[in-house]
Amino acid sequence: MQNALELKINEIISQMTLKEKIGQLVQLSAPMDYEGKEKLKNRIRNGSVGSVILAFSSTAGNDAQRDTEVEVYNELQRVAVEESRMGIPVIFGRDVIHGHRTVMPIPLASAGSFNPDLVEECYTCVAREAANDGVQWAFSPMVDVCHDPRWGRIIEGPGEDPYLASVMSSAIVKGFQGEDYSKKDRIAACVKHYLGYGASEGGRDYHRTELSDYTLYNMILPPFRAAVDAGVATVMSSFNDINGQPVTASKKYLTDILRGYLGFNGFVVSDWAALANLRRQGVAETEAECAAMALQAGLDMEKEDPYRVGVIVSSGIGSMQAHEREQIKFAKSGKIAPLYIPMMIANMASANIAIQYGMKGINTCVVTACATGLHSIGDAFKAVKYGDADVMITGGCEAAVCKTGIQGFAALTALSTNEDPETASRPFDKDRDGFVIGEGSGVLVIESYEHAKARGANILAEIVGYGATCDAYHITSPAEDGSGAGEAMIIAMKEAGIKPSEIDYINAHGTSTHHNDLFETRAMKYAFKEDIRNISINSTKSMIGHALGGAGGIELITCVKSILDGYVHVTAGSKESEGEMDLDYTFIEPKNRDITYAMTNNLGFGGHNASMIVKKFV
Repeated sequence: MQNALELKINEIISQMTLKEKIGQLVQLSAPMDYEGKEKLKNRIRNGSVGSVILAFSSTAGNDAQRDTEVEVYNELQRVAVEESRMGIPVIFGRDVIHGHRTVMPIPLASAGSFNPDLVEECYTCVAREAANDGVQWAFSPMVDVCHDPRWGRIIEGPGEDPYLASVMSSAIVKGFQGEDYSKKDRIAACVKHYLGYGASEGGRDYHRTELSDYTLYNMILPPFRAAVDAGVATVMSSFNDINGQPVTASKKYLTDILRGYLGFNGFVVSDWAALANLRRQGVAETEAECAAMALQAGLDMEKEDPYRVGVIVSSGIGSMQAHEREQIKFAKSGKIAPLYIPMMIANMASANIAIQYGMKGINTCVVTACATGLHSIGDAFKAVKYGDADVMITGGCEAAVCKTGIQGFAALTALSTNEDPETASRPFDKDRDGFVIGEGSGVLVIESYEHAKARGANILAEIVGYGATCDAYHITSPAEDGSGAGEAMIIAMKEAGIKPSEIDYINAHGTSTHHNDLFETRAMKYAFKEDIRNISINSTKSMIGHALGGAGGIELITCVKSILDGYVHVTAGSKESEGEMDLDYTFIEPKNRDITYAMTNNLGFGGHNASMIVKKFV
């Protein structure tokens, strides 16, 4: 049961844009020069700053900049509360190591007192002074156990004994936070540097670390456990790697050990520019990759039951590229890669997502050719609807652009021979002559409304209906009368509880093949009767080609985007239809249209039909 504060927080989060949510993860330093302060204020106004570190003068005691700093805090906070869209206050943090106004003994000396009660009292005074000056968050205590006197930061820690370090860690946390760190004379503590920072090779700062499990669990972790047991609000991750694995990007250290073994349930902040350091450590190439690795490493899954989070992400064929590559290798050498089978089979997309994110719920794979993606989403939708899962990661993927893939579809005479890229894919056009093979993926997060609201999700649309049928007719051709696909659309509308006249837009399968486009037109007329004349239709495949098993996810996302934007994209390359194909296929020009209900269809070899309806979320 959520308390009033949690409900309020979730309400605020639900109103935030993705940019604003990401902004809450960003901490910047507060510059003293006018130009720098103005830039920082603009970023706060735009919702792209969550915290400010007061790093321009971190000297303990008698700080000449103190009065100026208070003025800076107040002005920045005023901008955050009064001028940003959400009005979320900024969190001010500072390296309050051994005093704020009043100088206390350095942490090494404090530990040497062997008096935790006195140390707690000292840090209670430090907290009172810092809080009075607007500081809310102290990057202390540092509890790095160090056995090498060459390490320059040894004075900031408690020394070399893990028991003494644990006692002092607990005392400092209690001194800073008291029983309730939200009180005006208390501040949040941040235990650091998690993990093994003081055991760096050769006593060199920011260097690599080699730790045995014995040393890790008996020497390094105890002071952090003591801080967690004392209720420390935050943890700072360290720069260093442990046995070649950077802590900043390690799920083992940030999730499995910190949140699992130690039971920490607060939030983790990185050390100064530690994410960018992942590039220098050779595990990431771009800043985006650095951020993704860090977020994934600290992914807070303990608040979710992993057995209630499932994955159905499928491929219609599997890896044709792996199959082709290994068959060539086998023909030349008689050898094949040991992982040939896992690389080739279609279920590995679902499996790998689950492995990476620890999702232990329903995990299956649908293989229904070009209907694969939409059938996967349909199965996931049913899992959530009937209470088998709270959250599902679902969609389709395909990468079949290789010699074997192209030759296979060419032999079926399914591919266009038109060499003009502007008109090669022309669904519903009288001159269509086949599809252009594409590849890609479309993956969605779907969840129950209650779960989405509870976590403050930005809900984009609502899935309201799903239909699946089989033509039972032919291995490659749809049923000529369109009845199979038409019935799938009817089933989807029945589940949604809507009339044909309520559908505003259809993202058609629209492959640009002779049989599909003609028979799909008949299917739409079968399902909608005269109401089809009022519906806008298009084919996304006209622009990106046919992504096979990936098409369903991509095209459902297109429907959601069309609802959000009130926009129906053009069926590119198509100019003129004929005969029975006399519907509004959105030729020549796109159109603006208010869309409440959108439908997408996928038809696969073997007569597999899928239809899904999404509704504008209000």
